[in-house]
Amino acid sequence: MAVIMKIRNRFGAVIIGLIALAIVSFLLMDALNSNSNLLGGGPTDTVGKVDGQEISIQAFEKRYQEGLENYRTQTQQSTIDEQTSLALRDQTWTQMLNETLMSKEYEKLGIQVTGDELYDMIQGANPHPQVVQAFSDPNTRQFDANQVVMFLQNMDNDTTGETRERWLNFEKFLKEDRLRNKYNALVKKGLYVPTWLAKEDYEAKNSNATFDFVFLPYSDVKDEDVKVSDDDIKAYINNNKGKFKQEESRSIEFVTYNVLPSATDTSKALSWLENQLNNFQNAESDSIFIKLYSDKPFDEKYLSREELVSSVSDTFFAVETGTIVGPYFEEGYFVAAKLVDRKLIADSLEARHILLVPTTQEEIEILRTRADSLKEAVEAGADFVALAAQFSKDQNTAMNGGSWGTVKPGEKFININNDLFYKHKQGDVFVTPSNEGFHVIQITNAKPTKEAVKVAFLARQINASQETQRNIFATASQFAASNNTLEKFRKSELKDQIKNASKLGKNDYMVFGVGISRELVRWAYEAKVGEVSNVFTLEDKYVVAAVTNVYEKGIATVENVREEVKPDVIKEKKAALLSEKVKGANATSLAQLASKFSKEVQSASGVNFANNFLPGAGQEPKVANH
Repeated sequence: MAVIMKIRNRFGAVIIGLIALAIVSFLLMDALNSNSNLLGGGPTDTVGKVDGQEISIQAFEKRYQEGLENYRTQTQQSTIDEQTSLALRDQTWTQMLNETLMSKEYEKLGIQVTGDELYDMIQGANPHPQVVQAFSDPNTRQFDANQVVMFLQNMDNDTTGETRERWLNFEKFLKEDRLRNKYNALVKKGLYVPTWLAKEDYEAKNSNATFDFVFLPYSDVKDEDVKVSDDDIKAYINNNKGKFKQEESRSIEFVTYNVLPSATDTSKALSWLENQLNNFQNAESDSIFIKLYSDKPFDEKYLSREELVSSVSDTFFAVETGTIVGPYFEEGYFVAAKLVDRKLIADSLEARHILLVPTTQEEIEILRTRADSLKEAVEAGADFVALAAQFSKDQNTAMNGGSWGTVKPGEKFININNDLFYKHKQGDVFVTPSNEGFHVIQITNAKPTKEAVKVAFLARQINASQETQRNIFATASQFAASNNTLEKFRKSELKDQIKNASKLGKNDYMVFGVGISRELVRWAYEAKVGEVSNVFTLEDKYVVAAVTNVYEKGIATVENVREEVKPDVIKEKKAALLSEKVKGANATSLAQLASKFSKEVQSASGVNFANNFLPGAGQEPKVANH
């Protein structure tokens, strides 16, 4: 069971961590999130094409669900927010894109992983690092090859087939990683620098020049003396097309109405909490009461003065057990806190265990009973060391009397940690379940020295009521209706609060200043320039937006880059004017030229390809490489 969890978590981390390839040739989020046709037609069962090969919705969705499940397992989260879901979809597509493209390259180059190689990566003398990590003891960090064999032998005891499927996915990753490493090695070996190029680079970096110069800055020509027309900008774009290639995108301006609680909402939250104080004081079980009524969970952990994060933390180390502190306001909540217990806990302790690992559902109850029997035997005087050697499945500690050595808070599974540090004392023997199985544990040495408290926090979050939300929505709707053109939008009473988001990609789902809003991006691609939206409802705000620019794929138009290009055109025109002035000066020496322009002749030394800084002029690579 323990190894199953390790493989599950390891594979989940691998899937999420390795998808970093920056190749995205085709991805339409609308198609990935719906059954719409990628080209705008009716339903289709194809997500997209990669190098002519179709990727079906079924194949994509199956891979996405696997990634989703691995993420849940790795993070221990049962619910996934929209941002994470969309990111996992992106990652899934990128992974499938990578696999499709690279598999053809591997086949063309004859790169493969044989069965013997795979065996060596798993059970041989040189196991893959991920295998080592998955089958290493979390405490000693020692790899145990026998654990690999045991896992493979017992893998099919899982009648659901889930364990075998996860292992096959893990093997697939190992093969793909080896293929990728082989390919990268070929590429690396194929890259070299010719002798002539190395020599040229060496000479460029080590051939120094010393010269005099006269510096005429662009600021000598006033901006108002330079006239820039759209034809000038268009000519600049045509002469520098490489700089102005663009993908399809949209720019918008928007205003936001934050959904914040009103004074009435705040008052109601405080009143609710005050009305619960008597029930809280007399609750038979603080943990159950908190689970039923609090907006924050109950924490079994004992916290030291340094660990307890609260504006009233010092109070809990001075009042009697059962005292309620508050209500007080803290980070969006009204809180009443009860001191449940205060005690001394150990900074560290020594303990030993016997691990019983069920491999089938039927074994769970059998081993639970056996664990209880072993506990009773130890309490009756049985030799713990002998029992550990006979029964424990923890191969790293079984031959050492089951000893964990020194244990610090937070190092063990949460159930074990709580039992060791908060519920038991030196000499106690107890049974604790974990994700590995059942542990029969004995604390052999514990010296409580640190004062810590357990606190129950009854918290009421201050949220905007439905009435408040309706009022804010109505205000936003009125704004959208009254300012339904870009001109009105920009002249509205909220003109100073307008924000902008430039060049949103068709597949973007994050809008800076707004957050996750796929619907807003989709609308921007359907609307025309100057069109104002209806109200978009987000998690914590309402948004009204207007489209300001539409950028089509290709070379940028004058309208789209006018302000961006204008400074460069001005610079070119100033350069031309200065050049004409230099020619018109008819100077026969630098000194004569400097005199006519009221400048000084300056000197530069040690200038080369790598060092192109000129005193008083700054970085000038064209001069240095002339």
